[in-house]
Amino acid sequence: MTTDGFIELGVVVKPHGFKGSFLVRSSAGEQSALRYIKNIYVGSSSSDAQPLSVTEAAWMPKGWKVSVNEIESEDAVDSIKGQSLFALRTDLQEPEANEFYVEDIVGLPVWDCDASRPIGNLMGVEPVSDRSIGGDRWWIRTQTGKEVAIPANARYVEEVNTKQGYIRLRNVGELC
Repeated sequence: MTTDGFIELGVVVKPHGFKGSFLVRSSAGEQSALRYIKNIYVGSSSSDAQPLSVTEAAWMPKGWKVSVNEIESEDAVDSIKGQSLFALRTDLQEPEANEFYVEDIVGLPVWDCDASRPIGNLMGVEPVSDRSIGGDRWWIRTQTGKEVAIPANARYVEEVNTKQGYIRLRNVGELC
């Protein structure tokens, strides 16, 4: 989560049609908060994001088609292309069991559950194409300062515990 209470939902990819709808790439895929949220913000960062009122959001094979009151043309969409969409954390539903918001895990300590030792801290999450079998890529800064990327999938992620504040990985020897 950003320090101002915003959570990033995705990135504006391109116009969808000519009436101001646009396509959004979201690492949450079909489960994105875009399926229910009515107030979003668009900007290059949360600090310069402008409010938008969602009139329609529909999941499509390549991402979310979003329509808002404030954008009515393809040219207007072009002006926000590449910018991020944000929502206030207070407007989002609480994650269900075994779910989390990316902003809740960045910075958490990462442990090797096979060797029962700390590895480092999660630096960030890199969304990978929706067509990727491996899911997102997690970047970890090890205790020695090395930056390592791992696929965020069941083969490597044993547990994410946001309440107690840690991530446990398995099969780390294959990666580091």
